[in-house]
Amino acid sequence: VYGKARLHDVTLADPEGVFLTVPVADLDWRPLQWWNNKLDIRDLTARRGRLTKLPKLRPGDPDDPILPGFDIRIDRLRLIDFSVAEGIAGPERRRVNLTGKADVRGGQILVRLNGDLGGADRLLAHIDAAPRHLPTIMMGDFNQWSDRGALSEFAFHHHRILKTPKSFHTSR
Repeated sequence: VYGKARLHDVTLADPEGVFLTVPVADLDWRPLQWWNNKLDIRDLTARRGRLTKLPKLRPGDPDDPILPGFDIRIDRLRLIDFSVAEGIAGPERRRVNLTGKADVRGGQILVRLNGDLGGADRLLAHIDAAPRHLPTIMMGDFNQWSDRGALSEFAFHHHRILKTPKSFHTSR
């Protein structure tokens, strides 16, 4: 628990029920960093996860900050052999493999992602965003924006999720 751990049968649920199951996840973290107001994850590898629906979370106060009041560091994230249910990113079930890292501190978000999203799409993304600055979001290597790509299907069916948060807009 205080460093490396293997988690079995992880489930995430919203008020309407389970939306993600992960049979096995390996976690290497530093839990004592909570005392320093930090979530410090060195490695999180989740295998054979299944996203069965998009979560329907309870709405928060629109005036509350988007980011939590603590720092988040994820040195290595790996989602291996994940399944995305039909209807989420198109009519077919998708197989997803994704790697990434994230650093959230002092209101700044730095995220790098690289993944095979099933269908015709790969994702390469670098996100750098901070309050009072326009976010830098660089994405590429989409094989096609058509009805066969997972990203295009997701964007078409769930475009409301892809909006830039108003707290990142600037009046410059």
